[in-house]
Amino acid sequence: MKARRCVFLFLAAVLAALALFASTFGAVEARAAEVSTPSASRPLIVSLGAPLAVSDAGLILADETKLFERAGLRVELRPQPSDADAIAAVASARADIGLVKAESFLSARADGIPVVSFAAGLVESPVAFYALRSSRIHTPFDLVGKRIGYAPGTESAIVYEAMLARLSIPRSRLTEVQTPPGAAALLDGAVDLAPLGAIDELALTERGVDFTTLKPAEFGVHKLGAVYIAGEKAMGDDREVFERFLKALIAGWDRAYDDGPVSAALIAGALALTPAQVRALMERQRPLLRPLAARFCEFEREQWRQTEDILVATQVLAEPVDLSTAVDFGALREAYRRTGALTAGQRSE
Repeated sequence: MKARRCVFLFLAAVLAALALFASTFGAVEARAAEVSTPSASRPLIVSLGAPLAVSDAGLILADETKLFERAGLRVELRPQPSDADAIAAVASARADIGLVKAESFLSARADGIPVVSFAAGLVESPVAFYALRSSRIHTPFDLVGKRIGYAPGTESAIVYEAMLARLSIPRSRLTEVQTPPGAAALLDGAVDLAPLGAIDELALTERGVDFTTLKPAEFGVHKLGAVYIAGEKAMGDDREVFERFLKALIAGWDRAYDDGPVSAALIAGALALTPAQVRALMERQRPLLRPLAARFCEFEREQWRQTEDILVATQVLAEPVDLSTAVDFGALREAYRRTGALTAGQRSE
């Protein structure tokens, strides 16, 4: 009898120990899940390869108008010094999502960095080239014998070289001048043509400068602009999180263009611009966001192939990467399938 009682006490002790272990292990697993999975309690970190701009209007509005919260996410935007820093943050899991230039992403994939692109920021590159009207530059063929502002290793250099190659214009017949960013060299007469950003164009317009613009897309050069990326493993493990992020981002872009004055004021406040400047820049970038009746954030395989061809031709890439593993099209399709409820509730706020 005494022996049986000892056995009973021993078994009870073992069961208690197992119960304690299971409880502890479950708590550890729960804490680990809380740390690894972005949620309303743990922010989703978005690492930006450049400062916030009007080209991020959908992202800004999704944050400012709590669309991310409605999608069950708390998002934190973290601008980085460069695309390389943004990609490194995503690859090391210090950030969940990155927004970088397409060429930076493809170069990272070529170097074996396990990141995946799942949506577009700008479907067309924003690079454009400007000349004073007095220079009589109207097409790339007018550049022969002219001085061109050129910044090696930049997106503008890639697009410029691709445009010349496509039109069979020999670079030897042009004079390339390395100049700092901005319109100063163009206005001072140091160059006849310069790549300028949207803010520079706006400044020229506000100053009343008479200029002409060469847009590479009008001459058959199509390169993806910015793209959203995530870690390969995270994309597989937490796919639903990225779909919710896209759902809110798409609703943000819808609001950016459908809710004019209110949205312009919110974006202006986030970027230290005036609402009028925001509206002008928004109109300028519209074809870069939704060319050929595309939807916001949507890219196609052919656009990736064209981008790769440009990067290989300009020696940014030694060879094409495997797009079948580098690019995910499914998350965006699923996000569009589910956007209705979030978008429908916006006007009731």
